[in-house]
Amino acid sequence: MVLAPAASACVLLLAGSALAQTAPLPAEDPHATARSARSVGGHAYSEFEYIEHPFVATRVTSRTGLGVAQFELRGQPVPRLDLEGDLAQLDQRFALGIAITEWLGLEVGVQGGAIAGVDYDAGLVIGANGFGGGRLSGVLRVVETDAFLLSLRVDVSAAAAAGISPARTVVPLLTGQQPPESRLRSPEFSGSRGTVGGSVTAVLTATEWLGFAGSFRADARRVELDDIEDDEGWLGGALGASLNFGSLGVPLQILLGSRVSWSFADEIDDLALSVIEPADEVVVEPELGFYYFDPKIPELELGLSTSFAFSDDTRRGRVGLNLAYWF
Repeated sequence: MVLAPAASACVLLLAGSALAQTAPLPAEDPHATARSARSVGGHAYSEFEYIEHPFVATRVTSRTGLGVAQFELRGQPVPRLDLEGDLAQLDQRFALGIAITEWLGLEVGVQGGAIAGVDYDAGLVIGANGFGGGRLSGVLRVVETDAFLLSLRVDVSAAAAAGISPARTVVPLLTGQQPPESRLRSPEFSGSRGTVGGSVTAVLTATEWLGFAGSFRADARRVELDDIEDDEGWLGGALGASLNFGSLGVPLQILLGSRVSWSFADEIDDLALSVIEPADEVVVEPELGFYYFDPKIPELELGLSTSFAFSDDTRRGRVGLNLAYWF
């Protein structure tokens, strides 16, 4: 009689153990890694145009853009003292991000494109040119909490451009100067820029559908244009808001933001080479993005972005098709 309760307990323990061994394990979420790779506080962030991504993750990215620009020249040695011109640009960027550890990542990017004048003035002064380059970045995640992420980034990049600018031959003739014979035979020009820079980027999540992002960046640049060499400095800060309605059942994310930057140089003119950003001026660059986001497939990032630039002498606009896949 005394052994009966003990025997019953043993039978129950053995039965429970057998059931535990045969019961199926909870199914793993196949999208958990991609979701957590770009999420803070339950809010998944797509990539802003002007705010560098703070996440350490493995991903591939493609960004294709089409843009237009208008410039003004005042008092330049061209056929008229004051003129305006219109440009068109097509560019393509690819990037590969690799998460080495949970807090350290590496990114490699390449880009290329073409810029050409679309009217007489721009065709004369800017001509047509192509550009290309590459970028190597290290990303360090410094702080991460349930609603906040802070990262540091260091970048080394190089870009080059080459093209034909008719004004390099025509202007000396119009101004009564004798251009070098080589200029008459070959009006081609070429230039390059090397950059070392760093940035601080942070995101702050308010709710699953609302988040904020911001960054501050500084660059030191070495510019060469034919026989002209110069060192540039560049400073820029950006703020943005991310409205992700995927958690509310609507597969849509909207990005709103703007960057304000200031570049300064000694000799390089702001239109000396199209791949070089304008110098000696403050530029305001607002952006707006529309992205598809479905919590069931968070590894896919697909959207359209629009960005603009305003300064005293230039105005630019760009529409981009952005595609990324997170692992």
